[in-house]
Amino acid sequence: MDELWGETPLFGAHFIRKLERRLFFTVEYGGKAVYAKVIGFVSRTAYGVKDDHIFFTVTAPTDHPPNPPGVETIQADGRVRIATSLRWGPFTEAAAALSASGFDFADVSGNRRIVVTVVGPRDKEPHADGIAELFESRVLSDPNLERHVLLVETRTLSQLLRALPESGARLEHVYDY
Repeated sequence: MDELWGETPLFGAHFIRKLERRLFFTVEYGGKAVYAKVIGFVSRTAYGVKDDHIFFTVTAPTDHPPNPPGVETIQADGRVRIATSLRWGPFTEAAAALSASGFDFADVSGNRRIVVTVVGPRDKEPHADGIAELFESRVLSDPNLERHVLLVETRTLSQLLRALPESGARLEHVYDY
């Protein structure tokens, strides 16, 4: 809006048309900005502020192993911990690091099943107890690879993640909700 009103000359040829366009765009964009603020306020009022952390319960392999980077323990009771990490990509990295360190998941945000995507060789699905393949799709950039979308019981998530390197597949994403 600053450029429209500040840099474009108002006077000159087609003064009435320039004024009409400026007023129209100002009212249109101003109305949309007010509408966006109202929707944001109503959304925060109804649903609260988006939480950028995910909480999960894990069982440690020993009594006092350190957390991987990006994972913070909220509460511990013996080897069972309630922990947190940032959501989305950082959680995928944290899940892989926890599994590699010997931790086992009990739940992820209270969920006993979550979705995991892995990419691996065609016609070679990753196998572990407690997983069901929802579907697979081709990887268009490499015809030798497939993306597998798996529904995984959280109690077997670590077992799956530890078995991936042997199967030739790589972890793509652990969905945190």
